[in-house]
Amino acid sequence: MKRNRFKLVFGLLFILILAGLQSCKTKRAIIKRPLKEQGETFLLEKMAESELDFKSFNARCAVTVITDKKSKTDFRGQLRIQKDS
Repeated sequence: MKRNRFKLVFGLLFILILAGLQSCKTKRAIIKRPLKEQGETFLLEKMAESELDFKSFNARCAVTVITDKKSKTDFRGQLRIQKDS
């Protein structure tokens, strides 16, 4: 009885670990070829493809700065950009 329960728990832990390792993979395709072979036009085309087209952009950030392992300073900010202004 205990042996079956041990096998079940071990099997579940093994499946959870495998699922966790599989979820850590990157979704992006990485170009492994040197850019010199592709040329500068290839790089400019890729930059144009991934260009962000926006009318307005709004972002918030929170930064924590720790100095001397004793003092801690928190900053919060907001970035707003409107195209052509």
